[in-house]
Amino acid sequence: MRKIYLFFIPLLFIFLYSCSKPQNSEKQNESELGNSTHRQINLKGTELLDPQFKVKKYVALEVIPESYFADIDKLIIHDSTIYVMDAFVKKKVFAFDIEGNFIRAYGAIGDAPGEYQKLTDFEVDDNGDVQILDRQQQKIHIYNKSGNFNESKSTEFRAAAFKLLEDGYLFSLVPSSGEASPKTKLIKTDFEFNVLQKFFNYPDQFKDLKGDFNILNEAGEEILYHKPVSDSIFLFNSNGELIQSVNIDFGNNTVPNELKNDYSILIEKQSNADFLYFSQPPILFKNILLGHIYEGGRKGILLIDIENQKSKQKLFKPNGLDHSLMEFPVYNWNDSLLVSYVEIDIMENDVNQEQFPEEFQNYIQEHNGLGLVFSSYGAE
Repeated sequence: MRKIYLFFIPLLFIFLYSCSKPQNSEKQNESELGNSTHRQINLKGTELLDPQFKVKKYVALEVIPESYFADIDKLIIHDSTIYVMDAFVKKKVFAFDIEGNFIRAYGAIGDAPGEYQKLTDFEVDDNGDVQILDRQQQKIHIYNKSGNFNESKSTEFRAAAFKLLEDGYLFSLVPSSGEASPKTKLIKTDFEFNVLQKFFNYPDQFKDLKGDFNILNEAGEEILYHKPVSDSIFLFNSNGELIQSVNIDFGNNTVPNELKNDYSILIEKQSNADFLYFSQPPILFKNILLGHIYEGGRKGILLIDIENQKSKQKLFKPNGLDHSLMEFPVYNWNDSLLVSYVEIDIMENDVNQEQFPEEFQNYIQEHNGLGLVFSSYGAE
């Protein structure tokens, strides 16, 4: 089971727009993409994050040999079925019902039809079919709702993440996708993977050290694109059209552009500086951004009200967690409930440990398992 301290390690996937090279700048490219709305958020006056989240439901995910997994690298809820991806340990997608009972697993590592080499992302379509992205083989493997393999579709590019659209896909590409310079970050394709539109470019000096998950994630009926370390967040509609961009002004805490390009250097210098950034793609719900932040040697949660341009922040320590503040958010369920996770280490260091239902807490502890916390936010 993933230990809590691993979540305090910032993501090793780097994102940069360079002021010195406008042609490689997301901010520059953004202005060329039609009539999308542009917002500039200044974090001056950020308040302390108060407990405005209200827990609605605790769900312990069933632990049996067929369902045991180590990490939640991505979570999707579709038709009241919970899908969990463990990309590094079990290297599968697991399905549970909304009460946490195991249903089935999808896919396996191998060379046979329907097997993959490197699981990096997955999606669930309207029919309940599970589509798994294989970065190594440059394929999408499709399994039906019962878990049986249907087909594999090959791409001519290498992608780190993808999102289903009404008429195709959005793909987040890796810099080594074989494309001539400049290296495109994001593309829109049809269902046959023909490229229809390109968005943004990687700087020439960009070092892609390690992939991240949820680069493209659900935001109600929209799609959020964010790749740390970046000050920009982009929203697309279900047709893959850019509709809004949000640039966050971190003020004196902004990570210098040269450090956004090389995370290894950023790691060396950030302990002696107060650099502030989203360490993983945030979740968007009801025009509210919520995500993990890293500030110098401290980790925490940052909440930004995009519409009212207000922000709240909470820095925390491993032995002073509070699940009522959604410190480990993983999913926005239909813009009504936020989903976070807990495991043994988190529960043992939670200041509101007494709020966990006894049966839920006992199951997690006895089985070394993982549970989900469903919460609402704000006045009801």
